[in-house]
Amino acid sequence: MITYDLYGPWNHITGHHSPLYPWLNQQDTDAETFNIAKIVRLLTESTRVDRSKIIIGIPTHGRTFKLKNESINSVGSFSLGVGEGGQVYLFVLGFQHFSYSFSNIIF
Repeated sequence: MITYDLYGPWNHITGHHSPLYPWLNQQDTDAETFNIAKIVRLLTESTRVDRSKIIIGIPTHGRTFKLKNESINSVGSFSLGVGEGGQVYLFVLGFQHFSYSFSNIIF
């Protein structure tokens, strides 16, 4: 099961793009639907798919947001759209792949 892009710069607020559950105090009206736990529950209840047969993919990328107010920068902050990313990946603005982020770290 693909479990990413549930939130992104197309939303009016910032959010985790692959939330397992809705985050605390989430004010978004889509909070009860756009999370992995709810999607799996809907799938297993509506189609009777055995939960043991579901494989959930873990995303290895992040999304960036252009904040309406840069001093308010927590999850749930108002967003104006796509933020700046590092390397452009697959020609998608505001997309940051973690392998690029960690490639410059010296261990």
